[in-house]
Amino acid sequence: LRRLPQGSVIDRIRYVCWKLLYRQLYSRRVIEANGDAYHTNVIVDRFVRPKSCCRKLVCLTGFGHSGSGAVADLLSEYKTSTVLSYRDANGSVRSDGKSFEIDFLRSSAGVFAFEDYFASSCRRSGDLMARLFIEMVIYAVRAYGGIFGEEFVRASRQFLDQLVDYKCQATPGYDFNPFLLKLGELACKVFWGNETSYIYVLKELTVSEYRGIAREYVRAVIDSIESNEYLVLDQAVSDGTADLDRYQAYLGPFKLIAVMRDPRDVYVTGRLLNENWVPSEIKAFIKWYRKRVANYWHLSHCNYKLIRFEELVQQYDTSVAEIEKFIGLCSCDHVSQFSAFDPQCSRKNIGLYKSFKNQIAIKEIETELAEFFVHDYLLN
Repeated sequence: LRRLPQGSVIDRIRYVCWKLLYRQLYSRRVIEANGDAYHTNVIVDRFVRPKSCCRKLVCLTGFGHSGSGAVADLLSEYKTSTVLSYRDANGSVRSDGKSFEIDFLRSSAGVFAFEDYFASSCRRSGDLMARLFIEMVIYAVRAYGGIFGEEFVRASRQFLDQLVDYKCQATPGYDFNPFLLKLGELACKVFWGNETSYIYVLKELTVSEYRGIAREYVRAVIDSIESNEYLVLDQAVSDGTADLDRYQAYLGPFKLIAVMRDPRDVYVTGRLLNENWVPSEIKAFIKWYRKRVANYWHLSHCNYKLIRFEELVQQYDTSVAEIEKFIGLCSCDHVSQFSAFDPQCSRKNIGLYKSFKNQIAIKEIETELAEFFVHDYLLN
């Protein structure tokens, strides 16, 4: 306390908060001990362009503990596929590697958000959009440095440059808070290479013009990921709208597999893991589940397939054959069977609701979400 700067109590409290935040950023390897950005040390992974331009893109989507990780683990057992996915510790039998969710399209600060901005008649949020996008890029690099590294930052910088009409230096008064301004400076040091926190004014673009710019950005990011014949991306398509045509406008042709799970087990899993993003209040959960699932439940598209987690586990051979046929995989390439997805281990995640203490809530789910119980055995 003796080393705190002189000033009001509020100023001293702010100083302590800033120092704590500074230490947190240092511990997460966002900045160096001297305050410099960790850019030159953390972003060292170079992308290698794939040897073949004929890669086939496969996307997986789930709706919160729906079992999409089981399909991701299954596909990782094929020698012809490269899978970037979230790995559920409760389901996967493989402990090596990292978890990835490729969400820079659907993110609240991602590609679609910019499209919505240019489609809107209200353009006052452009500066905030640009700032949030930069933060999203930095977070992706920090969390998934092995995949999103220097090349990703470069492509993202070029993308934003094409959207920004001009930028000018921000001031503490503009940012309302000097500490937010300081965070903006740290972000800009990683993104732009200097400590200036900017105000961004975006161009007046039509949706068509924007899509042309964004399409090249998305392709640059995807093409820079080294992979085998099949590149599998987890959660790249997952926003509740099930608008595959919109996604294909950016990603090009791809196969989409959505995985659904008994909503009773989804609810119970959220409670067992104490995860607040799965609503605990039963009526809120029912609305949440229906909103996330309904459009995919009714979707009919030649490049789309819906998989039941329970079927994948209990009817393994049939389900695997259907997935192989849909994607175009060869069974002879399934060289590491059961090394990542073992249906015998996953059986423990079926029927969790039976031992759940609040059976009244379970009965309400059965009543309100009856449309999603298409197989009799799910209600046994």
